[in-house]
Amino acid sequence: MINGKTGQPSQQETRRNALKTAIKAIYNTNRGIYGYRRIAAFLRFILHIEVGNRLVWELMNELNLKSRMVKKSYKKPTTTTDTPQKPNLMKNLDDLSGVLTTDIRYIQLMNRD
Repeated sequence: MINGKTGQPSQQETRRNALKTAIKAIYNTNRGIYGYRRIAAFLRFILHIEVGNRLVWELMNELNLKSRMVKKSYKKPTTTTDTPQKPNLMKNLDDLSGVLTTDIRYIQLMNRD
């Protein structure tokens, strides 16, 4: 935006243009891998420029800059066993008179002397 009184860009527009230049430089230096969060962190911690993630995101959208990194999809780990499963021996019993069950209420893990 151009200021009506002086005919020059406003402070906000000047700052946004300076940030755009810095964002392009960081993006190109890192071969397009950095996204808006990393670029914002780089601006804050390395260059000591106070800037938010949202502003960096907006400016990157204006410049059509997108990170080339793609978030990996989560794959649930699977477990496989090489040993065959034990058969359920209780299924084949006619009556359960030979089956003992119990409930463990207390197990002492260490001496409390």
